[in-house]
Amino acid sequence: MEMRMMPTFSTVVTVIGLLAMWGVVMLVLYLGLHDRPAGWQQLQRQLDALWERMNDEYGGNPPIK
Repeated sequence: MEMRMMPTFSTVVTVIGLLAMWGVVMLVLYLGLHDRPAGWQQLQRQLDALWERMNDEYGGNPPIK
């Protein structure tokens, strides 16, 4: 009698749940970003400004505490 590896119920539920969460995240990112590059560019500008301020304040990379 051959023994085949059958996934348990909890494994199946976990995999389906992870796939569903990944799908939701992808959908939210797509809906949030696909038609609004201006918001994305604004975020990039804010990050650049923050990085410049850190460079000015700390003289290079921010310190590791």
